[in-house]
Amino acid sequence: RKKALASVCSAHRAPDRVRNFLDLVVDHGRTGDLPAIAEVFREVREQALGIVPASLTTARPLNEDLKGRARQALEKMTGSKVNVTYEVEPSLIGGAVARIGSMVYDGSLRTQLARMRRTLAED
Repeated sequence: RKKALASVCSAHRAPDRVRNFLDLVVDHGRTGDLPAIAEVFREVREQALGIVPASLTTARPLNEDLKGRARQALEKMTGSKVNVTYEVEPSLIGGAVARIGSMVYDGSLRTQLARMRRTLAED
């Protein structure tokens, strides 16, 4: 495994510290954890660059234009660059749910209908 990693590192001109780190991962039998390790490194890098993770869930898939406009709106809300993941959940009926950190902005039709139902039930 070390030879294969050395070959890949050499082919991609990886810095010595990357190769040493990967050797350490192999030595400790943690190659199966590499995807999770890579994800943590990505999160730390984005945090250092001031990029905020966000998710946007909609009832239907968004086209590229709408994805760009949604990203711009989220960046305006946060005052930071955002890395948006897009999800589809048909049960929302319409609208969208944005999650930025621990904040949830629910503008879904499903939630609006539930509020209306509660209001009408109270009357």
